[in-house]
Amino acid sequence: TRRAGTLATDAGHDESVVTSEIRSSTVLPAQREVFSLHTADGLSLVAEWALPVDAAPRATLVTFHPLPTEGGFMDSHLLRKASNRLPALADIAVLRFNTRGTTSPHGTSEGAFDEARSERLDVDTAIAAGLDLGAPPLVLLGWSFGTDLVLKYGHQRGVDSVVLLSPPLRQTSDAELAAWAGLSIPLTVLVP
Repeated sequence: TRRAGTLATDAGHDESVVTSEIRSSTVLPAQREVFSLHTADGLSLVAEWALPVDAAPRATLVTFHPLPTEGGFMDSHLLRKASNRLPALADIAVLRFNTRGTTSPHGTSEGAFDEARSERLDVDTAIAAGLDLGAPPLVLLGWSFGTDLVLKYGHQRGVDSVVLLSPPLRQTSDAELAAWAGLSIPLTVLVP
């Protein structure tokens, strides 16, 4: 639904503006590109960039999905919504991808699920793609299993901040978690 509204300018004048209500299925304009990430061990991972249409990205968000053995993939709703809205609302570039062996409506990544071991190469590849875009700051967003991947392997040069949603800490060791205490990378952790 579209509705008209008014916006008061600094000069005190009203300008008519058009706004849209954002609902769960809202997809805002973005330049979308489905492509493959290539890991150091020779696998192709299904991926998608969502970039702002009319502006250079102000930041890059690299996303890591929930556990694939429990239905997690790059199109999991929070990651899809970030991709569907952040390029238009905040000029943020969003990279989503399927880790090895993961299937989504975008396709299936090569390889097999390895309980956060070989996925280190997936993390390295995604972070490199985020850095290659050249739109700092680079923010890593992990959700559930994705938080384990970020905590285990995300403390790399060029990563500016991290957001963790519902971290289960299944695959992250105490030593891997403690390693973040000595880093200058800010962590935002959301636990429902």
